[in-house]
Amino acid sequence: YINPFYGYRAGWRGRSPQNIVREITALLEEQGDSTFYFADPNFFGPGLSGQQRAMELARLIKKQAPGIVFGFETRVNDIQ
Repeated sequence: YINPFYGYRAGWRGRSPQNIVREITALLEEQGDSTFYFADPNFFGPGLSGQQRAMELARLIKKQAPGIVFGFETRVNDIQ
């Protein structure tokens, strides 16, 4: 994780799943993009709430933007 390496002390500030899905659907409508890839070592966010946030994002994508394919990079210790 890059922030501690450089001494940056701000807390994690993730976007809500609803906010991310709004952007995905806007890009889908504007540009026809249907594949999204998240490269973020802190994709999940902190602890159990971060895992629940990621699951909610997947649920919303499936419901509101069917046909979307997405992948992500994250820290291996966040995946359980």
